[in-house]
Amino acid sequence: MISGKERQPLLKSVSLTILNIALKCLFYFGILFVLTLANINFETIIKHRKMKNLILLSAFVFGFAAFTTAQTDGNKITLSSEAQAKMVLEKKSHDFGSIEEGVQATVTFTFKNTGNAPLVLNSVKASCGCTTPKWTKEPVAPGAEGVVTAIYNSKGRPGNFTKTITIKHNGDGGTEFLTIRGVVQSAAPVVKPTVVAPEQ
Repeated sequence: MISGKERQPLLKSVSLTILNIALKCLFYFGILFVLTLANINFETIIKHRKMKNLILLSAFVFGFAAFTTAQTDGNKITLSSEAQAKMVLEKKSHDFGSIEEGVQATVTFTFKNTGNAPLVLNSVKASCGCTTPKWTKEPVAPGAEGVVTAIYNSKGRPGNFTKTITIKHNGDGGTEFLTIRGVVQSAAPVVKPTVVAPEQ
């Protein structure tokens, strides 16, 4: 179910569509009014079969163009004659900074489907086995949000690191890339206590 916040951009988009069509209709009827003032008998023109078909075709093209060009800006939902999902990420990279060796560094990337069809993540793969991705498996409805979580295992990997997560989806563009980076500080060596045997 679409929430109130998600419904507002859609209602505004529909209002813009209606306004756009109304303005074009006003322009169209304005032309007819000018023809009337010029003493052109429009009814006579309509009686001609070829002219009638031309006018009907023009009306169809006009209506189709008005519908397909209706859209909104930014993160709002886009209205078009073809349903398509669109993935918009809040951010595409994350810097963990300095972390201690052995830490499971975790970050969650949030995305939103700003298209007009369900968004499906077909695959999410990391550039190496040291990074484990988790993601929203269910289709993300238009206006809804999903997540991709990256977990980096720093155990036995001191030094700088930069890893990439590749997302394949059914939306506009089809592919997104996420990047994580940071510096792993070597763990302090474990000093085993020295056991001194008592003198006999």
